Amino acid sequence: MKKLILSLILIYAVVIPSNIVFAGRSQVELSLNDAYYEMTSGSVKGLDTPTLDVKITGDSVTAFAFRLVLDGAEWDATKMSKFDSELTVSRTSSKDIQLKFSKEFFKKYKTGNTTEFSIPLYAKNFTDGYTYLYITETPTYMDEDSFLFACNIAGGFSAIYDEKALIYKTGVSVLSDFTISDSTNYAAVPDEMTFRINISDPNFAITGVPEIVGTGKYEDNVYGELESASVLNIKVKETSDMGTGLITVKGLTLNRSATKITAAPNITLNASRTVTFETNEGTTKTRKVESRSTFSCGVYQDAKSSLSAETVSEAEAEEEAEADEAETETYEEENEGGNILTFTVGDEGYVLNGERAEITSPCIVSDGRTLLPLRALSTALGVSDDEIIYDAETKTVVIIKNGNRISVEQNGDYMYVNGRQIEVTTPAIVYNSSMYLPVRDICNALGISDEDIDYDTETKTVTIVF
Repeated sequence: MKKLILSLILIYAVVIPSNIVFAGRSQVELSLNDAYYEMTSGSVKGLDTPTLDVKITGDSVTAFAFRLVLDGAEWDATKMSKFDSELTVSRTSSKDIQLKFSKEFFKKYKTGNTTEFSIPLYAKNFTDGYTYLYITETPTYMDEDSFLFACNIAGGFSAIYDEKALIYKTGVSVLSDFTISDSTNYAAVPDEMTFRINISDPNFAITGVPEIVGTGKYEDNVYGELESASVLNIKVKETSDMGTGLITVKGLTLNRSATKITAAPNITLNASRTVTFETNEGTTKTRKVESRSTFSCGVYQDAKSSLSAETVSEAEAEEEAEADEAETETYEEENEGGNILTFTVGDEGYVLNGERAEITSPCIVSDGRTLLPLRALSTALGVSDDEIIYDAETKTVVIIKNGNRISVEQNGDYMYVNGRQIEVTTPAIVYNSSMYLPVRDICNALGISDEDIDYDTETKTVTIVF
């Protein structure tokens, strides 16, 4: 008989849900109402505190306890313990406390078959990013649960700039490195996070997109794009992991041809971030944070820069333009019908207008796509060796053709043409010590349209007319 009774008890225990008290089948429901913090210099704005709402249905629960654990903040245990004299708060760590509810506590909040109460949750020392509340089971009849406790969105951006750069009255001036620090523990998201660098004097022209280096969540994840001659935008390529990061703008150069200047212009950073998150109630909230930092570009020099770009009169400019036009017409007459360039898969050479040139890296096929070696193609198209630059540290090839700058990074999902981001069909790979890209991707970047590119599947030959 004892064995039979024990068996029945075990079977009964298996089928009871975990959030039911074994003795009386009481139902425990927990919810955290909507309260999200915005942090500024460590102080809390918005609602005073969120509350944990507890509802118990049934008569059997007369005392129980459970633990509250914070991820991203610490408990203010002193305030928590003042909520009710019949509630005992035991602190196991700065982020972990235990709440014990007495029989007298339940009597205060019981109505008929239901006991309901709300516990204010006092916390402090929030870190940037999201803070989560975890409720751990004690005893075992309560389900574990977790809630979004806070979304700390304010602040986090700062800029570092050395104002000792020399800014010349005319000519080219090279600015100091401009470093942007993002201490917020949020992911970097395209179109939700942007940085805008503005030169206050529109008569200064940014000469081109400078080198932009990212670390942390911005590593290999940022690029520059000129909005105008005096505005550089820094944008995020793809969504990163959570974390902090730095962005450094190196060698930003300004050109000034006019002479009516008595002081260096200012350089201003406008940083903005939009955070979108889902609340515990299933609704979506969006918060936008912006910051602004302004510095003097540097020390004004009432002199002409030794790096000055040559200035020409209108007559000289017109004469030069006419000469260029005549040269173009002569070239087109001599090359009527265009140049014909062919690469054949596996052949260590290419043919340009009937003349063969040997190369060490042949045209190849990878994952069903025909790839061309960047250096060999660029050379065949008339790009000189000093206009083909390889940066071993960043594993990036830069090609300069007809004043256009094409930048290709190994294994990157994008190439950059004059700072404009263009997605490639296949990331650039290295084979036989040469970097390769799909035929159409690199040809289009070099100014060759699709209609001037042909591939013969039978002979595996790429023909390019330019």
